[in-house]
Amino acid sequence: MRICFVLPGLSNRPTGGCKIVFEYANRLAARGHEISIAFWCDISNTRLMKVPGPMWSKRLINRARNLYEPRWFTLDPRVHKVCVFAIDDASIPDGDWVFATAVTTARGVAKLSESKGRKGYLIQDYETWDTPEDEVRATYCLGMQNIVISEWLQGIVEHEAPGTATLISNPVDTSVFFDDGLGRNPLQISVLYHEGPHKGFPDAFKTLCIVRDCIPDVRVEAFGVWRRPEYFPAWINYTQEATSDQLRRIYSSSAVYICASVNEGFGLTGLEALACGCALASTDYQGVHDYAVNGENCLLSPVHDPETLARNVVRLLSDAKLRDKLGKRGIETASVRSWDTSVDRFEHILVSTSG
Repeated sequence: MRICFVLPGLSNRPTGGCKIVFEYANRLAARGHEISIAFWCDISNTRLMKVPGPMWSKRLINRARNLYEPRWFTLDPRVHKVCVFAIDDASIPDGDWVFATAVTTARGVAKLSESKGRKGYLIQDYETWDTPEDEVRATYCLGMQNIVISEWLQGIVEHEAPGTATLISNPVDTSVFFDDGLGRNPLQISVLYHEGPHKGFPDAFKTLCIVRDCIPDVRVEAFGVWRRPEYFPAWINYTQEATSDQLRRIYSSSAVYICASVNEGFGLTGLEALACGCALASTDYQGVHDYAVNGENCLLSPVHDPETLARNVVRLLSDAKLRDKLGKRGIETASVRSWDTSVDRFEHILVSTSG
């Protein structure tokens, strides 16, 4: 089949949503499908708009960038990349399926002609951070095949458009994320630094400070796509734009991974940490429930409650038996969430709903 994924811009920095799309693209290409990724380079929504010069030169810059991005993820050479400046029939290649991958691409994809293929919508989050809530919900009713990555998103979509949402929960690549056995520091915490309010990093930082007051020898390994914040104290080590190998090493050397998210579609880093045998201390946000069970493979605490999250972290750092139990169960949780199963389900949708 000829399948095109439409992404909202060039992916020059690691993001969970793009990572999932790229994984599907690679794995579907390996199964013999013709895969295209159309990067919608809307100049008006990029920093290039502020750069002096004619529009044609800015478009030329993005076309050039499209040749080597994403540098943080290795796309299969069989995946065809296209830089487009509109989501229309003149820009998107003909095919059997075309998928919107974000709320900003949904309406454009829905309006494409039949020659572009059946329309799908890969819904990876409740994207209300820069789009009004009613507009986000309206995109679920555009008549496309909605695919959601978590049960809570399925509930939201089904409320707006009953019977349209198929769940394919996110998997984890256990050939990349596993306990590397090189040694785990019983006093090391790892954490994602993210500037999005929905990720709750201010709460995570408060948690880290409380934990360090209780356990002064604690070590913190943070990672993220942004530059190291100036307010980070010396006791926080920071890795910018970590590779998958670096992430595995961070998770595998940490006793606890903390997540203070307020809301997000799934919470991919938490599952990666579990796959590496790291004990998870997380807030009880909606997207974590697809893989996390309080007391079974993690410890959960209320959202916006850094004190309780810190108590859970201190408990894990102080109780090796509990920490090891949760770590082992985390590995078991990740082991049954294979990419092969997810791609099988994705292919089934493509075949069973094709005209």
